Formats: sequence, structure tokens, C-alpha cells
Amino acid sequence: DLARNNIRNIGLAIQASGAAGTDIGAMVANLSQKFDLKDPDSIFQALDLLINQGKAGAFTLNNLASQGERVTAAYATTGRVLKPAVKEMGAMLQVIRQGTGSSEMAATAFEALMRTLSDAEKRKKISKTGVRLMDPDEPEKMRAITDIVKDLVKAVDGDVVKLSSIFDAEAIRALNAVAAE
Repeated sequence: DLARNNIRNIGLAIQASGAAGTDIGAMVANLSQKFDLKDPDSIFQALDLLINQGKAGAFTLNNLASQGERVTAAYATTGRVLKPAVKEMGAMLQVIRQGTGSSEMAATAFEALMRTLSDAEKRKKISKTGVRLMDPDEPEKMRAITDIVKDLVKAVDGDVVKLSSIFDAEAIRALNAVAAE
């Protein structure tokens, strides 16, 4: 039913991105399952957002379609849903892609970043920097990844060495472009 209801969205996304139909179909399923986007209009808006982010940045919808299951599963751990979650994930992937050599490396760095933010010991270290991970209005959900990363980099004055005491080398790649700013 999901595919039938989104056949137009899938076709438009294939045309706009050049991605394979199976990859776009999987992306639609991921958006629905991981971010609670159920109706065709919300899925269209999410795909449109990701296409435009990709056109303005370096991590295209074609890249996201091929790496989508990895990154959507990683971001789903935050508990964030709907279009804002898609926007945050897409924006963070654009930033990460600037500091890595390929879209696959960006997806791997994103996964490592999310894995670190989900680790209980690492969370304790992060809280010592004064950065809040959880949303004060919805304590079962993390704050937006873009806000967390900005706050982390500010808390250590962009010092990658300080960040490396919390994040492994793979996750540091996710922070390089932001730290350089």
C-alpha cells in the first residue's frame, strides 16, 4: 500500500535524483517507518526537502537513497520524527560530507556520531561539557543533531583534541567541518 500510494512520489524522486527505483522505494519505506511519515503528501515534502538539500550541498538524494537505510536507522535512535527529523538528518549529512572524502564515508561518520551519542559512558562525558543531549520538552527524545553538534563544538572551542576524548576517529570525521568553522 505504501508503494502504491507513493508511486508518483517515487517516480518524481527517481526523475529528480537519477537514483534507482529500488533505492527510492527503500527510502520511502525508511521515511515512513523511521520518521513516522505516513501520508503521500508528507513523504513528498520530505523527498523534496532532501532533493533540495542535496542540490545545495554535496550529499545528494541519490547518495541518500543508496545509504539511506544506514543513516535513517542511525537517526531514528534519537526518537525524533516527522519532517523536522528528516531536515535535521539531511542538514547534518550535508555538513559531514564537506569534511569527508565521499558520501559513503559521510554515512559511516554519521553512524559513528550517532553511536557515540547513544553510548551511556560517552553521554556522561558529554554532559560534563555542559551540552544537553535530551530535549527538555520531550525528555525521551534527543535534541536535534544539528543543535547538539553546534553546542559540542562551542563547548570545546572547536578543539578536535578535546572532542577526541569523547569521539572515536570515525565520529570525529562527522565533526571536522563544524569544528573548522
